[in-house]
Amino acid sequence: MKNNTIKESVSLKNETVSLRFRTTPHVYLAELSDLRTRRSWARPVRESPPLETLWRIALISPDGTSPVYDSLQGQLVSCELSPGNNGGGEIRFSWNVKATPRSPCRVAVRVRCCDNKPQTYWSVTIEPPETWRVLRVDFPLIQNIRLKKNSRILVPSGWGLEHDLVPGFRMEGHYPSWEIVLQMMAFLQEGSGLYIGTHDKNAFLKDFCLEARRGAASFWIRHFPEGGKTDAPVEFPYEVILQPFHGGYYEAAQIYRPFSLETPWGSAGNIANRPDIPEWLKQTCLWLRPDGAPEANRDITKQALDFFDVPTALHWYRWHQIPYDTLYPEYFPPKEGFKESVEEFQQNGTHVMPYINGRLCDPETETWRARNGDRSAARRQDGSCYTEVYGSLVPNNVMCPAEPFWQDTIAGLVNRMIGELGVQGVYIDQIGAAAGVPCYHPDHNHAPGGGAFWHEGYRKTLRMIRDEKPRQVILTTEENAECWLDLFDAHLVVNTPFMGRHVPLFPAVYSERSVLFGSAYYAPNEPSNALPFRLKNAWALLWGSQPGWISPQKIMPPEARREAEFLRILARARKEALAYLLGGRFLGEAEIKGDFRNLEIGASHFGTKCVFDNPPVMGTLWQSQEGKIALLLVNISDNECNGIAGVPKGRLRQAVHFSSIMILNQTELRHENIESPDNQINFKIAPCTVQLFTAL
Repeated sequence: MKNNTIKESVSLKNETVSLRFRTTPHVYLAELSDLRTRRSWARPVRESPPLETLWRIALISPDGTSPVYDSLQGQLVSCELSPGNNGGGEIRFSWNVKATPRSPCRVAVRVRCCDNKPQTYWSVTIEPPETWRVLRVDFPLIQNIRLKKNSRILVPSGWGLEHDLVPGFRMEGHYPSWEIVLQMMAFLQEGSGLYIGTHDKNAFLKDFCLEARRGAASFWIRHFPEGGKTDAPVEFPYEVILQPFHGGYYEAAQIYRPFSLETPWGSAGNIANRPDIPEWLKQTCLWLRPDGAPEANRDITKQALDFFDVPTALHWYRWHQIPYDTLYPEYFPPKEGFKESVEEFQQNGTHVMPYINGRLCDPETETWRARNGDRSAARRQDGSCYTEVYGSLVPNNVMCPAEPFWQDTIAGLVNRMIGELGVQGVYIDQIGAAAGVPCYHPDHNHAPGGGAFWHEGYRKTLRMIRDEKPRQVILTTEENAECWLDLFDAHLVVNTPFMGRHVPLFPAVYSERSVLFGSAYYAPNEPSNALPFRLKNAWALLWGSQPGWISPQKIMPPEARREAEFLRILARARKEALAYLLGGRFLGEAEIKGDFRNLEIGASHFGTKCVFDNPPVMGTLWQSQEGKIALLLVNISDNECNGIAGVPKGRLRQAVHFSSIMILNQTELRHENIESPDNQINFKIAPCTVQLFTAL
């Protein structure tokens, strides 16, 4: 079909969703409407110059340059509509881009929707010119999402964040990392949403990007294809899904959840039933964080263990003689007395998990220089290393997880720690937190570029470790990037920035398939700055995480006594609610109303100051494996609060009546029988107290 025969617009429509594309003078999305709510998500393009780009690609030419092209520079050569039998159908666009005089780059886009379903599926194929390769692809590039004053973007950073979409807001989140732990995001507006996701079982490297301006937002997903032969077509093994929906973060999570159950990492089963996860980890209700030499930690850690008196584990930092963030991965020898302290604590039932980094190598080490570790570093397109500098101010280079040398190095280090130190856990920093990077080293054990090598390389390393380690030894990592969920026993969640609104998006997808610990980093003035400390640990309990992750030196001084008592209440509450929190299904936050005002909570995150406007009473709903429903309430304030906690409309298939309450405070644990109306309870909750309501 010649360009001059292409119609000015082309549409897809079923009973739930409507799509319309303008094709002249360039192709762009002119309409994306939810026909059930009559909400339109695409606004008319009135900007000058017009925003009409649907895709953007970067190529690698034979001389090594990387020109960038978009659909404005391409010639639309065909537009084909294939209607479905009962609604829906698909549209196919095709462009030629004059990258070279003799051989064009061909780009094809397919958009489809099914009969009477709200999902729309988007895919792109690129055929580069002869001897060229594809470097990256931004697709779909939608630049006219309609915004209102209260529009927000839901981003799966750590726990989950909702940001107000004000002019100038920008984000670029890397998957897999703490920035994007799930392959989705969503626009939210007045009870409706637009879901954007890539249901990619191979966990390709990709970025989720967004820019907001007055009245509109642009978003795109940046895909990094795996390299290979020049002039080879690039077609990703997944589609991008755009779907209008009704609701908020919880409903967006339920769109993603069915896909997660089909993935290698999400199909391992309920954590409560998995025999490969040690029972001691499942029963853990508190984490403490010793840091440094045993003689500075031993006595005060014992005091803390006696005080809290719940199953507790120790996450031990700086156990090695080398300074922190230097000379990695050469951690041995340990500090004097460390092995003996490990043995002493573990003989008394407290499990010890030391720190290592699984991603970085210091170029000043023997590993790098004498053992040729430099050959296993991830490399940029120009051949340079990805170098990162942290608090030590020492440059460290990012290693390629697909390289057998680095796999053997990390696996060997973990085995040595288990064998020589007798530890019952190893924490491998950064794997689940720091961004994966494309690697263009021509001699590595993967095709140069992006693709799935980052995910698959670490999976191989973790399988090597799990095949060798004793069953009672756990592996954990920093943060909760989903794609290694089945190979780590637990994930430390602490990086979610203190900006926007924290939401429990991750547990709404993975609650019964993940063990989490921690909640957020503590500022230097915590726990004496009481409210942020209480809020973070209340989030941990309510959202299913094992609380604490605090230094005994911080929590045991007399001036921290009240916050220590509050943390003890939370830890005991987790123990009492374990039938729901371990392997149970998270059903979202309760709707709470009462005769109290929100708290203004001043906090900081790595020096960035912020203020939370947060209710004093928070609650969440959980369902046990047996189908029983529980409601957890926490009062983080210094005042008694009265109110009503309710189940969100439509959350449960049938009404529940809460019939019992467990009250946990500083002096007692008390059970009472109660009567409640359908799907709600009337509560009176004392300061710094937890209440657990259960329904038969």
